[in-house]
Amino acid sequence: MPTVVSIFARVVRRRAICRIGAALLACTVFAAPALAAKRPVKAAAKVHPSRRVLFRGSFPSSGDAKKLGKTGWGHVQYPSDNGVPEPNRLRFGPAPGAADNPFRPTGNVARFELEPYYINGQPDGDVTNTGGYLANRVEVYDRIATRATPAADWPDPVGSTRWYSFSIYIPPDFPEGTPTQWFDFVQWKGLNTGSPPVAMEIRGSQFVLGGKNSDQHLGSIDPGQWTHFVIGLHFSDRPTTGWATAYRDNTRVVNHVPTQTMNDYTASSGATEVDPNYLKMGIYRSVTWTVTQVIYLSRMTIGKTLASVS
Repeated sequence: MPTVVSIFARVVRRRAICRIGAALLACTVFAAPALAAKRPVKAAAKVHPSRRVLFRGSFPSSGDAKKLGKTGWGHVQYPSDNGVPEPNRLRFGPAPGAADNPFRPTGNVARFELEPYYINGQPDGDVTNTGGYLANRVEVYDRIATRATPAADWPDPVGSTRWYSFSIYIPPDFPEGTPTQWFDFVQWKGLNTGSPPVAMEIRGSQFVLGGKNSDQHLGSIDPGQWTHFVIGLHFSDRPTTGWATAYRDNTRVVNHVPTQTMNDYTASSGATEVDPNYLKMGIYRSVTWTVTQVIYLSRMTIGKTLASVS
């Protein structure tokens, strides 16, 4: 039979065990959240609307026009030579030129090449056939609306402002043309009309922001060197509303000149409508050239502000 002393001893032991258990439980309850706590996750850095990019094409390290899907550009036109398709008129690779040229692109570039249109007086050279229209061209293009696209949904609608940043390399042996031979390397082309309202041209030995509605000289070409351009356009079919600005090698050379940057056309209804622009880059030249020409173009970046492409 347990004595009073033994019962008292058991009670003391049980109280001690309970205190130890309670202490351990307290440690578990209060320490666990500290061990399970996670480091706060940093929010992704927000890009200010003024610096958001609308389009940034890029080029692979090798290949020809058949690798267009890796560039960000949606479409390509390359010629056939005597009926044989020539996708190698557009090739990709590292940028040529001196490494110390500050405007030499760090990434891969596109090489555009065109041979003469006529062979022995016949259009059997580098010829593209676009719905029966024969031309001497090799170009990529994008930002194109369909004829059914509502005007508000065009990639570059009336009233929008766009900035375009790109560089061009003219090889040292580049043949210059006569005043009657035209050569475009960027076109802001109307979907339903012929001549582009605005285009980047080489006229003789000069860069020109030209096209149907513009004639702004941007200085002499610089064979063997990269030249960087930033072009700003406000889109309108009204000559007093649209405007153009141009920077060459970070120096402004055209400042907000009033320019009709979109064409008008007669729709099937008979009404006069604004023609949506789309963007082309490469070589598009008159068929009277009798020499082969090569240029290199960097990727193009497009934004809503100058800051977004700088």
